[in-house]
Amino acid sequence: MLRLRPSRTPRRRAATRGRFGPALAALALAACAPPKAVVTPDSRDRALLEMAVHVHWQGIRWNDPARACAALEDDEARLAYRRWMREEWDRRRVVDFSIADVELGPQGPADERGRVRTAEVRLQVEGYGMPEQVVRDEEVVESWYRTADGWWLDWTPPEDASEAAGEAP
Repeated sequence: MLRLRPSRTPRRRAATRGRFGPALAALALAACAPPKAVVTPDSRDRALLEMAVHVHWQGIRWNDPARACAALEDDEARLAYRRWMREEWDRRRVVDFSIADVELGPQGPADERGRVRTAEVRLQVEGYGMPEQVVRDEEVVESWYRTADGWWLDWTPPEDASEAAGEAP
């Protein structure tokens, strides 16, 4: 009879089940385990801000005013943003965007408007204008602030649509 695998001898089994087998296995597992992530208030704020920015720009990308306007705290600002978006984004389209950098300001006590922290977000936006359809990359800088309710876009209605803060290609 031909055996392809060598049979296990009692000596081999004893080596794996001996006194050091479980200890060595536990040591090997502990060495391979990833370090525990420490969640700090800054990392939590950064993650929540990045999520709010992502939802806002997904609304712009897919021409969904309700999703894009959700980043504005004031109802009047939301209405103005919808009007501006209808006028401005009919001529432009966003193909892709990514968050390049987030600069969190210091956290402090709430001011008279309830703002406890500010942030500046830099995005890389790829888009095109409708008549010419030439794809361009542009860096967009937005100001955000945090209240007890979450992160909000600091946007003021522009006098001229071409001077708008947060303008994309």
